[in-house]
Amino acid sequence: MKLLPHIFFLFLHILLLPGCAREDHSLTLPHFKAQITGNGFSSFVSPGRAAGLTEFQTGDRILFFCKGGINAEGLILTFDGKNWQADVPIEWEEKGKAYFTAVYPVLERDAGGNYAKEQLYDKERWNLKDILFCQDSCEQNSVIRLKFGHRFSQLNFIVEEGLNSRAAEAGCRSAMIESFDPRTGKIAYASQDIQSSQPNRHDGNVYGFIIAPSAPANTSSVDFSLAMSDQTTHSTRLSSLVFQAGTAYSCSVKMKDNGIGIYTAEDFIAFTYLINGESYNGRKLEEFGETTNGTTVYYLKNDIEFTEEESDRLKTIGGAQLKGKAFKDIFDGQGHTLSHIRLTKKLNGYTNYGIFGETDTTGIIRNLTVEDISFTQNGNIGYVGLLVGVNRGKIYNCTVKDCTMKAASKSEVDYSGITCSNQGSIINCHADNINITTDKTVNSMAGIAKYNRGNILNCYVTHMKFSGSTGGAHVCYENRDNIQNCYVYGTEGKYNALCYSAINDSYIAYCYYPDTYKKKPVEVEQKPNHEMLLKYDKNCLIKDSNEALHEKMNQWIDEIGKIKYPDFKFTKWTEGENVPATFVTQP
Repeated sequence: MKLLPHIFFLFLHILLLPGCAREDHSLTLPHFKAQITGNGFSSFVSPGRAAGLTEFQTGDRILFFCKGGINAEGLILTFDGKNWQADVPIEWEEKGKAYFTAVYPVLERDAGGNYAKEQLYDKERWNLKDILFCQDSCEQNSVIRLKFGHRFSQLNFIVEEGLNSRAAEAGCRSAMIESFDPRTGKIAYASQDIQSSQPNRHDGNVYGFIIAPSAPANTSSVDFSLAMSDQTTHSTRLSSLVFQAGTAYSCSVKMKDNGIGIYTAEDFIAFTYLINGESYNGRKLEEFGETTNGTTVYYLKNDIEFTEEESDRLKTIGGAQLKGKAFKDIFDGQGHTLSHIRLTKKLNGYTNYGIFGETDTTGIIRNLTVEDISFTQNGNIGYVGLLVGVNRGKIYNCTVKDCTMKAASKSEVDYSGITCSNQGSIINCHADNINITTDKTVNSMAGIAKYNRGNILNCYVTHMKFSGSTGGAHVCYENRDNIQNCYVYGTEGKYNALCYSAINDSYIAYCYYPDTYKKKPVEVEQKPNHEMLLKYDKNCLIKDSNEALHEKMNQWIDEIGKIKYPDFKFTKWTEGENVPATFVTQP
């Protein structure tokens, strides 16, 4: 019993000693070594396309800056194949998030800590260097993951082979960068432009230039020139454009035979103003078309992809709000494509809306493909077609594909894939993979035309996707006139193959749809006047007769079309690879 006080004292002494030692010597928290990883960076992305990923290589070096939980000012980090390493380990020092930036490549900085223009451009041809930039944050003691993107833009000029073979050098005049701050990513622009150059590419015909992105709230202009071997110069100008960081843009450069036609997005924008009677930067409508015997034809010379900013600048060609301005001439796409146009204008009342708002009885749109066009309802009530709002003329050899149309809640809209209201003729046309949705069940929909009061002849509709409406059809919602020699392919959904409502003098004949479809090809018929509405099987053979679908459609052209419609030129059919039948020569 006498030993108990001593044992208690010894136990108390043991407990107190560590406390005293910790109070005297452990005032600083332990440091954690920072792990910095991330070996990929986004490639330049084209408008409307997803970016790919490119990887850093072992030995690549970056500049690293950090504030907050880590303090680093322009440390050089080297990639070891897995992580980014500094000469001296980087440690977390304080509680809180870390706010970091990183830049590739490592360049000499000026007295202000910036990359000056002398470092950003090579001194031989004054081409801008590609700068990768990362700016992000992470929580205390977390792994720092670097995700780089291109800080500047890329502009590729694709030169026609016949022109490129005679070129000695390519030049690009664009906005000049005075300096770049690697700590913030901020760009300071010079007051003058800079001329960059590249020698002739005998191994290819694409000249790619890194250029400054447009300054906030500003547009940019770029001049491209080819110095020819015969001492002449071929030049083109891109004006009033918005170039975004990390985005690659393309421009086709071709020999301009007589110089007439639409070659660029800027040309098409100018055309949409001028054709509506509005001025545009001193441009003339005569640049884009020729008039012979009173008929004017406008020519599309290249495939054109539009950025979102360029889409916003487009005018609808003709429309109900432009009295007397319905398109009366001929627009010849010459087999080219317009893509990535966003139709977002506010509709006030009955507005004919699309790339073309309205065509007059003399108006013709031919040999044109429109791809990845989107319409989002903005306002109440409108006749909307992706190609034409209201067609009173002719649509020949045109394709509308991979497009979307969406009506907002509580709005009324009349819309369809190619045209909303057809009062003229649609011939040799194809509607493919158009996704139409609505939140309002009364907004009925169709693939080619919602209302047909004219001719739909020798056309096909594939892979339509409808949702939200109680009524619709793959070809036409309401027919009051003539539909012949057309076929439908793809998932049926809950909509009719050919027509929902046939009214008055409706005539539908020699049209075909899959034998897997369960609904009637025409839902409502006031005065049935239809014939030869036939199913085909999985082998694309007409049920009962066993004739091939494409041969049956060619038979109509030879025996009916050419005789009954001598003024129309019908395109023949052949067996398709991924669809039952396709045109022998694509528009």
